[in-house]
Amino acid sequence: MVARTRLLQRLRGLAGLWFLLALYTNGLPLLFHYLGKRDTWLDTTATVGRIVLFVGPPLIGGLAFLILRWVRQRQDDFHHRLQDEGRTVFLLPRPDAPPVKVDRVGLWSRLADVIPRDEHITFELAGGSEGVAFFTRSTEGVDRAILTQVMSEWPGTQARPVEKPEDDPLSNDGEDGERTGWWVEVQPTGTERPIVASVPDPLMAILTEVARLPEGVRGGLQVQVRGDPFTRRRLGKKAARLTAQRAAGKSLEQKRGEKGLDARAQRLFLEARLIVWASAGTEEMARSVARSLARTLVAQFGPSNPLRKADEGAGAPTAREFPLFAGKPWADDELTAVAHLVGKDGRNVAPQLRVAPARSLPPSPESRVPRDARTVRK
Repeated sequence: MVARTRLLQRLRGLAGLWFLLALYTNGLPLLFHYLGKRDTWLDTTATVGRIVLFVGPPLIGGLAFLILRWVRQRQDDFHHRLQDEGRTVFLLPRPDAPPVKVDRVGLWSRLADVIPRDEHITFELAGGSEGVAFFTRSTEGVDRAILTQVMSEWPGTQARPVEKPEDDPLSNDGEDGERTGWWVEVQPTGTERPIVASVPDPLMAILTEVARLPEGVRGGLQVQVRGDPFTRRRLGKKAARLTAQRAAGKSLEQKRGEKGLDARAQRLFLEARLIVWASAGTEEMARSVARSLARTLVAQFGPSNPLRKADEGAGAPTAREFPLFAGKPWADDELTAVAHLVGKDGRNVAPQLRVAPARSLPPSPESRVPRDARTVRK
């Protein structure tokens, strides 16, 4: 969505420049010809105009191709760098942390300014009966900024970098041989209506199902996120245009829609791609589990802008690549519903969840003597 919008804006700019040039070099000679005036420079302008008409479209097409190729090359370079130098970091919440109130989490509104342009980060939940963990994937440098915001949101959270590839929860090497994976991408139906959860914390349902997977089966949710500077601007313009129209004749439903659109346009937006996945000894088992996780995720959101299955395929999303024209805009508060840490209520549904080790309290510096104790005088 972001790459498409950026490309279309550049194409519109080139097309507008070509239109103005064609209008000048062709319209001016026609006007003077209609007025009965002839001059050498008009003939030269008309010749240039014909060249502009015939050469302009192929030139614009060629420039569009070069721009698209440049954008793709930048993204491919980032994906290679993420694969080679990316840092996977476990996020270990406090074992005694209070339950998370999703409507009060402001993590993604701050991370919207942290993610570099044309790059993405990944927030993930993965595991199975042997253990469940939260972790992030990003480039070096960006990971420190992410951890700063995470620890600011949830004090006491600890980070543990993944040093060995086999320690990565998405590794397809199992104890009994190589695993087979299956993934399902889920996305909202539209972009203008809010994405409303039908439960207080949609992530708890996914955590519960992942924690109860059979032995030897893994699964998880992967949320890929990159910046989106265009959706807020587009929705704001549309909301202003609808508000400026006459209120007479508008139905109550239309007025509610305009009010909701205006409220949505006030939020920060990020482009997100949601993938649920599973890995098992057979493809049939992996596909069944992944589709079950997808149905669970879809069921957590209401009919205002329902989630739906967008695509699916074999393999585990180990590469964590974010395709150029993939993703849908999510407001910062909407994204929080599927990408946040959990409190001690998370351990109630997933006792094997990896959390920060409990810290023993230091001895009290005060010296207390019981009232009935006797003192000995020397």
